[in-house]
Amino acid sequence: MFYLLAFSAVSFSQTVEHLNKYLYGLNFPNPNVGYAVGSYGTILKITNGNTVTKLNSGTKATLFAVSFADANVGYAAGDSGIITKTVDGGSNWAEIPRVASSVSYVNFITADSGYAIWGGAIYKTSNGGTTWGQWTTLPSTVSTFGFYNSQIAYAAGSNIYKTTNGGASWTTYNGNFSSIRMSSTYIVDTNAVFFSGSGKTIKKLNSTGANTIIGDNIFTGDVYNSIAFTSPSNGIVVGTNGAILKSTNSGATWANVNSKTTNNLSALCFTDANTGYTVGENNTILKTTDGGSTWSSLSKIPDQYLTKMQVIDENTCFALSSVYFLKTFNGGTTWDSIPIPVTTNYYNGIYFTNSTTGYIVGIGGKIQKTTDGGNTWTAQTSGTTEELIDLKFTNANTGYVIGNKGIVLKTTNAGATWTQLTTNNTQDSFFQISFPSANTGYVCGYGSVIIKTTNAGATWSNVNLTSACSISFLSDNVGYAGCIDGKIYKTTNGGSNWVLQYTGIGKIASIYAIDANKVYAVGISGTIKKTINGGATWTSVANPTQSYTSNTPDLYQISFYNQTGYAIGEYSTILKFYDSSITTESEEIENSSSNYIISPNPTSDKLRIENLSNTKETSISIYNISGQLILTKTTNNTEVEIDVNKIDNGIYFVRIQTDDNIESMKFIKE
Repeated sequence: MFYLLAFSAVSFSQTVEHLNKYLYGLNFPNPNVGYAVGSYGTILKITNGNTVTKLNSGTKATLFAVSFADANVGYAAGDSGIITKTVDGGSNWAEIPRVASSVSYVNFITADSGYAIWGGAIYKTSNGGTTWGQWTTLPSTVSTFGFYNSQIAYAAGSNIYKTTNGGASWTTYNGNFSSIRMSSTYIVDTNAVFFSGSGKTIKKLNSTGANTIIGDNIFTGDVYNSIAFTSPSNGIVVGTNGAILKSTNSGATWANVNSKTTNNLSALCFTDANTGYTVGENNTILKTTDGGSTWSSLSKIPDQYLTKMQVIDENTCFALSSVYFLKTFNGGTTWDSIPIPVTTNYYNGIYFTNSTTGYIVGIGGKIQKTTDGGNTWTAQTSGTTEELIDLKFTNANTGYVIGNKGIVLKTTNAGATWTQLTTNNTQDSFFQISFPSANTGYVCGYGSVIIKTTNAGATWSNVNLTSACSISFLSDNVGYAGCIDGKIYKTTNGGSNWVLQYTGIGKIASIYAIDANKVYAVGISGTIKKTINGGATWTSVANPTQSYTSNTPDLYQISFYNQTGYAIGEYSTILKFYDSSITTESEEIENSSSNYIISPNPTSDKLRIENLSNTKETSISIYNISGQLILTKTTNNTEVEIDVNKIDNGIYFVRIQTDDNIESMKFIKE
């Protein structure tokens, strides 16, 4: 846990973003630069084949299509008829006039001349979207459209249409197949025009008419959303449930390709005969460099229940599912998904002592350690076969793991060896641990049990609180507990007494105390609660997943670093919070009017802290710039001197804590 205290409350401004974007549209104006668009106004820029950057679209509307006429001028269109335009390669976007209710397709031939589909009608602009006029009228609604040249074009929806006179008249092919709806068009030539759509359907239009060439159940996916050909013979189709099909004989036969995902795929684009991309559900971006035979992930969130996470800083977050380790280094825009070594069928807990060194624990007493940010993992010997559920480190070497049947393990050598501690509880399963200081820790578990240590795990005592399932302690004495029955309690005396603060409905799965006033809690059915006055009152925070699903995903954990927080849950749900009412460490330190004095600053050897209380025990903790705990010290003196000679040069934070006050100050080691 990162402690970011003496925060001051400012005007409250909070946003909650759903990071599990559904990507619908994809376009590459050149081989090195591409754009993907999707839900919540998402626009992503793909550069050099592997770098994904989130752009500011200026809208929260769902975007279904994107088209760039050149390297600078592009258009994105979607829900509520929105069309937004950029003239600087995506750096800035501005909405242009709307014409109708929703735009499902957009294609610009030049920077000024383009076509769009609104409500089944095809519209055209010749002035960069300033005005639009209906270009043509078809017998029924269409959802996909493409030009072969200025006179020949094809359109499809519940029928297939062709014009040879620039849209003045249209020929209908293959009658009415109302149970099937086409969603994509690809024109190889006028004798080979392909359409893909619902009902596992691929149709080919040639000089004799439209023929169904796919439509049976041997292939994955229910809807084929996008189709492309890299040559007259080689074709690729993508669709629901991660479906990718490939043909090497001009569409006569097709074969399944392993996409390594079950996420729905929506759009497909090739930049040359070998290199292609597809995008879809849960931020999925896949890439091929061999014409579609194999695919690798640029960014996706596996279709897994996410159970635990750790926020390292504003841009870095690690998350854990049963068999996947996820990490982001750009604030959640993209996620790397790394399979965990298959030594057990489920992992439960994760903790990193810095941005590269971390641990995960799971079923069968398994402990894995990484020293390269999760790219590789090494098994450690735990000495138990019981299921391990959660863990916490108080410094780089000292850590604790908890699990079933009262298991508590401790390491003092960064996981090289683990020792089982005695808790006098061998029946209950422990599932959450909190160490507010090096010596004082709390563990909660099934059977309404909370146990406490004040001597770094040497002995443990029971703390009585009914049905607690999540805990978060700010200090040795001040903490919060969330319960199975939706209640939230607070203690100010180390668990001797608990005060009921909130009564809700449904389990509080995770609670996170940021400072003495601000606390967040999450739980069943996507519940998000917060207090900004130390628990005196609690309010609900809007969950964006509630706007599009009747079954809002449960949330399992919430955590913050400065103003940035994340919450994770079932169905791969990842929410990102930004709360400007939280004052960051740097802001607090620069503006602090603390009574404490630290000197010399900068220092190369000793750090002296003055004006401490001589009537209260004071806990002093030093953290590096990444939030890692470096050392701790407890004193009853008014002045203390700390040896910092052996720590690395850099910026550090001193956290000074008594029972009723916590402050942070900055110093420089040189």
